[in-house]
Amino acid sequence: MGLWGKAFEVERAEQFVASERERDLIRKFADKVCRYGLTTPAILFLESSRPLSFIGSQGLLFFEPVVRGLFDWQGYSDFARMLERRGSVEALITAIEVAETRRREEDNARRHEAKRKKRERRKKQHDRQSHEASDDH
Repeated sequence: MGLWGKAFEVERAEQFVASERERDLIRKFADKVCRYGLTTPAILFLESSRPLSFIGSQGLLFFEPVVRGLFDWQGYSDFARMLERRGSVEALITAIEVAETRRREEDNARRHEAKRKKRERRKKQHDRQSHEASDDH
């Protein structure tokens, strides 16, 4: 093994374990992607750029001074450093898919509840009209 045994060893994607901070950044990123309806384009972009994630992270670090001057996002450099690690893109994709599933379930539940309330209103209105009609006779 010697001195150079692990000099050029690269973390494998399966070895990626996000820290608490990274999990929080991943969750926030996924939630924003889903909120803006960009699930499909984001997953497509991440999948196609997976081999270039390290280069992309270096680009993010290069533009960090400009971005911080404009937006002052606390997690920007943490996000860029996370992308340097293999497996981070897969973690992002998985988080986006989970967030999108959760969003769809919540939307379906809201729609179901709205339909139920609408049926109740119609039933009450129908009962009122039936009651008024029987009073008229």
